[in-house]
This record gives sequence, structure tokens and C-alpha cells, in this order.
Amino acid sequence: MRIMEICTFLFVLMMLSIAAEEAVESENKERPIRGRDAEIIEAHSMPWLVRLNYRRNLCSGSIIGSKWILTAAHCFQDDIKSVAVGIHDYKQVGRIGRNVRIDKLFFLTDYNGFKETKRGIPEWNGRQARFDIGLIKLVENVLWRTDIKTSKAKLASPYYSDCKMCTGGCQTPLDAAGWGLDPFDHSSISENLPQHTPKKCKFCTKKEKDPFGRHRYGYKESMCAISSIDPYHHDVCGGDSGGPLLKKGSNVIVGIVQRGEFCSNPDVYRLGLYLDVSTTEVQRSIKRLVPDLLIG
Repeated sequence: MRIMEICTFLFVLMMLSIAAEEAVESENKERPIRGRDAEIIEAHSMPWLVRLNYRRNLCSGSIIGSKWILTAAHCFQDDIKSVAVGIHDYKQVGRIGRNVRIDKLFFLTDYNGFKETKRGIPEWNGRQARFDIGLIKLVENVLWRTDIKTSKAKLASPYYSDCKMCTGGCQTPLDAAGWGLDPFDHSSISENLPQHTPKKCKFCTKKEKDPFGRHRYGYKESMCAISSIDPYHHDVCGGDSGGPLLKKGSNVIVGIVQRGEFCSNPDVYRLGLYLDVSTTEVQRSIKRLVPDLLIG
């Protein structure tokens, strides 16, 4: 009798385990496991947004001067081939928009200013850098041309502090934009069209900015933002680095995309890191190189 009771007990446990596995599998099938969940940007509605072209990788950036692109310095760790301006669908580049050659690259060392670096031989070090800010000087003025749709963005006023200090309760609606690739979407849409993700600021601690103590990407000058829709699914992805964090519906940049959770990791809290460009010190350094920089 005792043996029968044990066998019955083990059988019930086995059936409960199978039922639990089936429930989890069913839940995973129903749950959308997309890393980006962003929206395609309306054609040429962000004419300052540019794509940095590499042999294998992608980064994004913003036009802030007639010859100048603002991006992340860590985008210089690979050899940039060109910058695509005035485009929407990259498959049409050359017919709509064009690739422009690079003249020089600069990264912000400290409050003393920018340092020029060579293409393919980056001097920027993510473990030592205070800032993750890069400037690209193009070989030509991309704002005066009538055959491409371009305009420049401006940097947020130094009095803007809602993102870093949450002085406005972190309620300012924002947009993170770029050419990031969704690892679960291998269509031409993901590869060729820019997308944006609604964001809101979040006050974050040093531990949240640098969870592993690696002191990467100049985290001390960074701020945090999460999706205003679903912070477990909506985020920037690889290729968005260097792109702008904008006040929603405007051309005002408050930050530069630095990093986020890997988009291929499902069901994680996606806290993104953005380099603050609204400080007086940062803007003064950029202004030395970009005389036509706009702030406001």
C-alpha cells in the first residue's frame, strides 16, 4: 500500500511539472519577444538624423553644423567609411540623399576641449574617458545643397535639467532615434529605415549607470531614460549609438545614445544611458569647433 501511495504521488508531481512547462511555453509564444518595438520615422521628418556607414557595423548621428555631425565617441572604435545625409530609405541613397566623405574625427577629452583622432586608429578609451562625445567634420557643407533634404538640430538649453536631475519630475516626453537593427526583424525595414522610440527620463544611481563597476562610456556625465510605453520591450538597439535623444516633436537634442540592454535579451528592464549635452561646459567645448552651433 505504501508503494502505491509513493507512485501516485510521483505521478501527480510529474503531471504538474508537465503542465507548468506547457504554461510557460504558451506564455512565451504569446509574449512578443522583440528587442526594439519602435516606430518608423516619417520620411524626412528628422532631416538632421544621419547614418554612419561601416563595413560591418552601424551608428547614428545628428547634423549640428554645416559640416558637423554629433555622435558618440565609442562609434570611432571602428573605421567609419562615410556619413549618409538627407536619406530615409537607405536603399535609395544616391537618388534621395547621399553618402558624404569624412574629413576629420574629434572626441571630447575633458572640459579643455576636443582632440583629433585618426580613422581606424581610435584613441578614445571607454574605461578612461569622461565623455562619450564625438564630432565628425565632413568634407563639404551639407546644409546649402538643394538636392538633399537636410537641416540641423540644436542642443538643449543649459537650463534644461529634467533628465539628469528630474527637476520636472522626469515627465518631459522624449524620442530616441537612429538606425538601430532589431535582432528579431531581418526585413529590409529594420535594415534600411530609421526608427524612433518614445522615452522619458529616469533618475538613476551610480550603480544603475555602471552596474559592473567598469567605468565605461563616461557614465558620470550620463543620464538615464526608459521607454514611456513598456520598459521591458521598447528600447534602442545596436546601430542607434550616437543618435539623438530629443525633446519629442522638436529638433532639440538633450542627449546622445550611449548604451542599453542587448535587444536580443527578452524580458529585461531596459534602462538606457545617454550622454548629457545640455551642460554649459560641454556646449562651450563644441562651440569652439562648430561656430554655427544652435542652442535653445
